[in-house]
Amino acid sequence: MKKILLGLSFLAFQTTVCRAQIKNLFPKKNKIYLSDKAAAEYEKIQKLRRAVHKTKR
Repeated sequence: MKKILLGLSFLAFQTTVCRAQIKNLFPKKNKIYLSDKAAAEYEKIQKLRRAVHKTKR
């Protein structure tokens, strides 16, 4: 159980770092569209974040 939680917290940390990087790379005001690969990565991150959020509740 502890391992799972550790993994999740690590994932959460990773995703926040990733999101910060994405935000820096693609500021909203520039309206730069993500490449397919980046978009897929972003979707994956969003899914992970939702999963983490659900487990926290």
